[in-house]
Order: sequence, then C-alpha cells, then structure tokens
Amino acid sequence: MRTFPRWLTLLLLVAGLAPATGAASVGAVAALTGQATRAPVGGAEAPLAVGQAIELLDTVRVARGELEVRLNDGSLLLLAQGSELAVREADFEGQERKTFLARLRLGALWAKVTHAVAGSSAKFEVESEQAVAGVRGTVFEVQVVSAADGPSTHVAVSEGKVAVSEAGREGAAPSGALLEAGQAAAVDRNGLQREAPRPLPEGLRRFIEERDRTREGTDRRREKREEKHQRHR
Repeated sequence: MRTFPRWLTLLLLVAGLAPATGAASVGAVAALTGQATRAPVGGAEAPLAVGQAIELLDTVRVARGELEVRLNDGSLLLLAQGSELAVREADFEGQERKTFLARLRLGALWAKVTHAVAGSSAKFEVESEQAVAGVRGTVFEVQVVSAADGPSTHVAVSEGKVAVSEAGREGAAPSGALLEAGQAAAVDRNGLQREAPRPLPEGLRRFIEERDRTREGTDRRREKREEKHQRHR
C-alpha cells in the first residue's frame, strides 16, 4: 500500500485533499468458515479474513465453506461455497443505503436487507445473467444454476416482497413478477415462471442457522448489559 510522509498528509488534509487509499468500502467480512477471496478491478485476487473490507467493484469468490458480509447499512449477504459475486454499484451515507447493486455470477446467496428510510428512493438489487431482483427491506435468496440447456436463476422470498424481472432476452419484451413471502420464480432462456421455492445448498442453510443463533446470543448479552447498566445508574 502506498504511504505518504506525515507532513504531506497533513498538507493535503489542510488543502481539502487526501491521498488515494483505494475504492470505497461497502461492508466487511463478518464470518467465514472456509476460504474466500476478493479481487479489485485490475488487481490480484487476495484471501479474505474476518473483519476485512469489501470494496466497490470487488469480485468475491467462495472456494470452500460459506461467507457472510455485513454491508454498511447493516444488510447481510451470505454466500454458499462455489459462489461468485461482483459489487457493481454502491452508495452509502453513513449507515443509510442509497444504492446497492451486485451481480451473482454463480452459486447461491441469502440476503437480509435492512428497511430503507421512509420516503427514500434507496435501491437494493441482485442481478444475474438472466434476472434482476429488487427489494427495499426483506429476506430473500438467489441461486444461479448451470445446466446442459443453459443457466437459470431462482429467486425465493422469506419475508417482505421482491420484484423479479428478466434481464432481457433478444427479440422479446422482458416480463416480471412481484413475489411475496413464501413465493418463488425461475428465469431461464424461456423467460420467467413461478415455481415452488428451491432448497438452498445444505451447507448454506446450516450456516444461516448458525449465524442467526450467534446474532441472537449477541443481542441477549447486549440487552443484559444494558439492563445491568440501568440498574446501577
């Protein structure tokens, strides 16, 4: 990483400038059970570790195990083994999301998206080669599956609503559907069809359950500390 003399850094700050330190961070690795990497645009692929930042335009790959990324607004992205996700657009102001767009090229993703501020035009989308899933605040999953007759994208909703549309097929107008909790749809070369929710990979399903238990335990400990603090005030 490029470093600057202390006097030069201070001079740049006084002038309203700052040394370039790379792309903007969009979140960080919250948990990792195996091996994953991030590759910036034009940069070399490097191993990921818990606490490491994920930046705009990074491509994240999970070679083994599962990965959890917590975005700046508190939204969670959990990726299965064999998944590849590219961060295409992201704009956060503190913990408020304005825009987030990621492309799932392969594998499975489970997302828990924080609710946008009332009246906000905040956007959260996950796209693939075949489909675009857009939400405001919900729990949903996206899977990209390869098959002999071509890839397909499967979207299922656990909470809230997700608007699913085709990424666009040559010579055909794209179709779309609004999915509610318990509903699912698939998009392939023949277009969009509703379907029964597709089971997640077993490893990702267990990882989601483990992370939920961890967060619940953390929340309970925080509540107890706050109660103890109130009693001693």
